[in-house]
Amino acid sequence: MAVRDVVLYLENEAALREKSKPVGSISRRVKRLVRDLKDTLNDHPEGIGLAAPQINVHSRVVVVRLGGGRDSESEPGPPLPLINPEAVEAGNEEKDFDGCLSFPGLYGETVRPHYLRVTGLDEAGNPFDRIFEGFDAVVVHHEIDHLDGVLFIDRVESIEDLYRVRKDENGELVRVSLSAAASLPFLCKRGDRVMDVLQPEAPIVYRAIGHVENGFDEPAAPDRIRAVESRIVLDPALTEGLRGLEPGQQIVVTFHFHRSQGFDLLQHPRGDRSRPRRGVFALHSPHRPNPIGITVVDLVAMEGNVLRVRGLDAINGTPVLDLKSA
Repeated sequence: MAVRDVVLYLENEAALREKSKPVGSISRRVKRLVRDLKDTLNDHPEGIGLAAPQINVHSRVVVVRLGGGRDSESEPGPPLPLINPEAVEAGNEEKDFDGCLSFPGLYGETVRPHYLRVTGLDEAGNPFDRIFEGFDAVVVHHEIDHLDGVLFIDRVESIEDLYRVRKDENGELVRVSLSAAASLPFLCKRGDRVMDVLQPEAPIVYRAIGHVENGFDEPAAPDRIRAVESRIVLDPALTEGLRGLEPGQQIVVTFHFHRSQGFDLLQHPRGDRSRPRRGVFALHSPHRPNPIGITVVDLVAMEGNVLRVRGLDAINGTPVLDLKSA
């Protein structure tokens, strides 16, 4: 089994925007690529399609799971490889559900054809000419888009068509529009059509300068996380910017709550329902209009581009936005 990492838009947009090249023959490399795509999609049961660029391979190969969709009562089928797929006929365009493994937690509605005739090769190298209808056509169209560097956010017509899903106070899943969630770091890019819809004025753009490493892969009580030593791994290209920092001093760490999905203006402190709700601006909750955290930490040691710190209440993988002396 060869499960590959899925490229995330936040981490490597360039890989997702690069156009893929046609496959010349069904070589051992192509067979391995097909196998890796199948294994990776099977490892993500929430997904129903995966394109080669999403594992950072720029060949025109995708896998799709047919028979799924929001209204389907049956499980989608096994991954079906499509090599050099080309849409030669399309029709019956409608707005329907869309999402992407490269945008975890983000969903939307886009207009795509619900009738799609596609030619290409199967995994044995045999030519096919096949018609996909309904949501299957949507899935195949989405994956072919990936091969041309087109992402589903490019097809979103309005911010109201983008949303996240979270649990309400009763534990029920509810849809939260991004216009309410205000959690848009993945869309802050000049020239992006969706960005023009979201913010007609110049957007504020931030880039992570590093990330946090520690033993907390899931959110936990802040006091527990602060008690352990964490590592801040800085982008090696920025290492020179650490000059002047010394172990023993305190530094201010600004970071992005990357697991935050929307917010309520009134929240129970630390999620404790026995305590009365307070305004989000009176809390340290990660679920806030702009999911940014700031913590003063003790600098324990420095090793090249790696800082060992204590007192940081951020979990493993948290993007770091800034560092400065306290």
